Amino acid sequence: TIWENITGELGIISEYYWIPNLGATDALNLVADGEYDVALGAFTITEERASTVNFIQQFHGGGLKILSKKPDEVSTSWMFLRPFAFSLWFACFLTIVFVAAMIYGLEWDTDTFKDEDSGERLSFIAVFIEAVTISSSVLFYTHEPAKGIHTRVFVLVFQYVILIWIAAYTANMASFLTLSSDPEPEVTTFIDLYKETSRVATVRNGYSEQVLITKSVDIWKLCNTTDECIQFVYDSPDNDTNNVFVYDDDNID
Repeated sequence: TIWENITGELGIISEYYWIPNLGATDALNLVADGEYDVALGAFTITEERASTVNFIQQFHGGGLKILSKKPDEVSTSWMFLRPFAFSLWFACFLTIVFVAAMIYGLEWDTDTFKDEDSGERLSFIAVFIEAVTISSSVLFYTHEPAKGIHTRVFVLVFQYVILIWIAAYTANMASFLTLSSDPEPEVTTFIDLYKETSRVATVRNGYSEQVLITKSVDIWKLCNTTDECIQFVYDSPDNDTNNVFVYDDDNID
């Protein structure tokens, strides 16, 4: 081992003890209490630990890691609305109403909005519904084509607009379904820890706690063990709140 090589070069006689399932904090406490002279392992140097034991010169810097609960897959009856934002759906609705108004104006002099039996003009509400029906169903040809040539040209242009909508919707839906099948956690970087929806937990008296305090990150919970922090992550109350566990390699025994 490395320790045997060091003691061999320095001519130091020592006894080596292997203690299974010994955590980093417990190992340093054994040295601080005088039960052992040296503790070997990967230890994070903190100010509190350095006040009780002497460390060799640091030769490796450990980084922090973030553990968060994986979001649930989104699967509801209203998933088909997700690819478009509300503002875009509202714009589609206004467009259909606008096209209906244009059809109404262009077809005013024709018998499109007249009763087939009596030949009288339909009421305003019936005319409006008829115009919306024409404007919203032109692509599927579920309604009799308009009578006027100008209206037919106008409707033809609107058909291409609908084709663009459908292409955009299909592409967005495919992308949405792909992302929904494997959703990414909302807390992935250190910056995300500052969000109001992030509740941070870390192991007490560790390197990660000192970093969080130095970086002015609010610590929601200080755990005594790693398992306690991991359980805190699983106990996230809802999808709007993210319980995260910030740790360094030394926290995982």
